[in-house]
Amino acid sequence: MASTSPLQGPEMGQNRRWYDQQFELGRFITSFSKFPTTMQLILAEGIIYKTETDYGLHDMQSALRSLGKDKVMALHKSKSKLRGLDQQPTVHTALNHLFILPPEYQSVVGKELNNLVGVVTVYLTVCRNTGITPEQAFLSQLTNTHVARGPEAANMLLEELREETLHVVNLDQTVVQDKPTEAGKPMFVLD
Repeated sequence: MASTSPLQGPEMGQNRRWYDQQFELGRFITSFSKFPTTMQLILAEGIIYKTETDYGLHDMQSALRSLGKDKVMALHKSKSKLRGLDQQPTVHTALNHLFILPPEYQSVVGKELNNLVGVVTVYLTVCRNTGITPEQAFLSQLTNTHVARGPEAANMLLEELREETLHVVNLDQTVVQDKPTEAGKPMFVLD
């Protein structure tokens, strides 16, 4: 009798989504699906750029090789846009780009995209903690930097923002300190 783990049971094995075959990619798409549509669009543009430039997706598509019957059928079915993520054409294209990649690239891209989600999450946390509204333009710049120049460059950009916002927040906030008066009673001083 075959063992049935939660990830590889006979029921799950036949009905699993294509991205569940790659743990990192499945984790990314789960996180990605929770973002608002505007953020999904920005990230999708980054995915498209990354798969086309770093992984030669255009070369793969134009090469005379078959994707295989299963992938061709899945791409055909995706045109009916039954998944929630397929409603936006850019997101739909990005997911198809990830799908077309060979499994060994899917794993690598999944790790890179999870790192990108981490950077975006840090940005949103900085915005929430400092009381500023996340900007679509900065999110786009952050995504493009991560995709084109790597996570180190995106982290540097994020650190610059963090320092800038902390400096602005420190200037905007009033700090109250206790300073003793001559009589020994504390006097509140605004710095």
